[in-house]
Amino acid sequence: MNSRQRVLTVFAHEEPDRVPIWCGCSPEFLEKAKRQLGIADDEALRQRFGDDFRRVSASYVGPKSQLHGDATMRTIFGVERHGIGYGQPTSIPLAEAETVRDVHDYAWPDPNWMDVGGIRSVLAAYNGEYAILGGDWSPFWHDAILPRHGSEIAEAPVRRTDSVQRRNRLASCPYRWDCGNSS
Repeated sequence: MNSRQRVLTVFAHEEPDRVPIWCGCSPEFLEKAKRQLGIADDEALRQRFGDDFRRVSASYVGPKSQLHGDATMRTIFGVERHGIGYGQPTSIPLAEAETVRDVHDYAWPDPNWMDVGGIRSVLAAYNGEYAILGGDWSPFWHDAILPRHGSEIAEAPVRRTDSVQRRNRLASCPYRWDCGNSS
């Protein structure tokens, strides 16, 4: 059973040969693990860990932006972060949004800022062996919604009916759809 078959078996609610493994980690962890284990590249490390998943994503080709204060990175949604790995948010652009109009008027990222041209060749190299994780890792949920509404939304996301919250969720859908359907 290869990795892809293993994951699909679990999704079918059947028992695979072993539990699928995903090594979801920061680039800093990957670098440290490779150094400590004397492994040259990410793929060899993932094989050593028995990782059943591989990630494919578009490359950001949009405008460069200035970081403020002690920020070490900025997401495509304009949230600046600081700290080890992906860090913690230091700015939350929609923190003051009170109306649907506030959310609507936000400068949402342009799907054309993402270049999907290399994804097919990356997928081809995996030759159907692995389960594929595609796209950004929950950028909108973690960077715009959760910080805006705090643990209340984390504890009961389904029950939330606030119109600003609904608009926050919906606003990311066209971005994700356009990125996923670019040629």
